[in-house]
Amino acid sequence: MPALNHTGRRGGIAIEVALTMPVIVLLFVGIVEWGVTFPQQLQFENIARDAARAGSVELRVDDPEGAAVAMATHRLTQSGFTPSEVTVTTSIDPSAGGDALTVTVTKDYTALFGLVPTPLQLIGTASFRLEDNT
Repeated sequence: MPALNHTGRRGGIAIEVALTMPVIVLLFVGIVEWGVTFPQQLQFENIARDAARAGSVELRVDDPEGAAVAMATHRLTQSGFTPSEVTVTTSIDPSAGGDALTVTVTKDYTALFGLVPTPLQLIGTASFRLEDNT
């Protein structure tokens, strides 16, 4: 019985690793990138919701938008964001079946690695109907 010769298979494993490693690394980088991006996006949605709610129940009827911006700034600071890097816009839409306060919180996003597609901006938007404080 002839002896088995494995000299032809020596580089096979190295080639298999070389072919699969980029896919594995890209998958890992994508998981890490989205693992950082997704919670920040959720934070922006929560901040916008809290700000819109604060403005909608504000007892000072004269400035619900100011109350919303103040709450957004407070929550941004609590969450570790620099408020000067974030844009907070407010609007009151009277055509929404009563006055509705809409708050949008926007920040430009820079990817950690840049190897997988991520959003260019983190945007959170929320609308609440202004409560009648009379």
